[in-house]
Amino acid sequence: MPCPNCTCSSCLTGSPVVSESVTPDPPTHLGTTNQCPTNSETPYLKGVIERAQEAFAIIDEKSKQARVLLDGLLEQRAQLLVTIDKHKAILSPLRRFPAEILGEIFMAYLALEGMRAPILLAKLCSRWRGTALNTPRLWSKINLYVSPANATRNKNILGAYIPRSGQVPLDVTITSPGWLGDTSGLGDIFQDLLVPQAHRWEHLLIDVSADLHVELAPMLKGRLHSLKSIAFVRSFCHHDKVKLIDCYLGAPKITDVFTAGICHLPLPWPQLQNWKTSVTMDACTACCVKQLTSWIGL
Repeated sequence: MPCPNCTCSSCLTGSPVVSESVTPDPPTHLGTTNQCPTNSETPYLKGVIERAQEAFAIIDEKSKQARVLLDGLLEQRAQLLVTIDKHKAILSPLRRFPAEILGEIFMAYLALEGMRAPILLAKLCSRWRGTALNTPRLWSKINLYVSPANATRNKNILGAYIPRSGQVPLDVTITSPGWLGDTSGLGDIFQDLLVPQAHRWEHLLIDVSADLHVELAPMLKGRLHSLKSIAFVRSFCHHDKVKLIDCYLGAPKITDVFTAGICHLPLPWPQLQNWKTSVTMDACTACCVKQLTSWIGL
């Protein structure tokens, strides 16, 4: 029998401590009845109990030792897995990808995560940061939520994204809360940072109040040389200043427009190839159709 105090693996995995002689079944006439053992049978029964208790103590001690050994093995196993993973990462094919391919992977991630994608990618490691900073298209999606409380954030966004986007076309989204009334000072953010890049706007989604739209229109007039598509998410067809939003008339490349039932909005209707609206044919939309057909001579 192995030494009960030994913790080596050979002892812990050696021959069993418990044998059939230590675990006999009680005599049949005693185990299956309530019959009291005789005086001659009592020493035998006590001897079985004593031997079983001794074996139990040995097994209990060896179990504790086995747990200590197992804990040590599990810790070593975990350390080995970390070592394997670290060295596998060094041999990862991703490290061998040219920056151009890595940039294309980043662009696919941009489609999933949106505007926060380049910020996340630039934080992972120095090589990814370098690739992200040198992939202008990754910084070409600009999403601004316009409100006085958000002014500092918008300045930071534009200050980071505009220079890093180089000269690639921009996909711009501008939204504002429906309750926004005071637009004073908000135009400065656009005039100083975003409007000078209006010649690079390729796609525009705008969901702002009519007042803010009217304020932006003069800044954008004559600058939207690359704009191909516009989505007007908010309808303000009955606003008395809607005709002042004429900055899109001089945009030579606009072919696709989405409107939310906006009427009388000055647009270059003759050059449009696709026009979609999200509302049913009510009086407001019918007015748009009437204006459109007048432009194309139907």
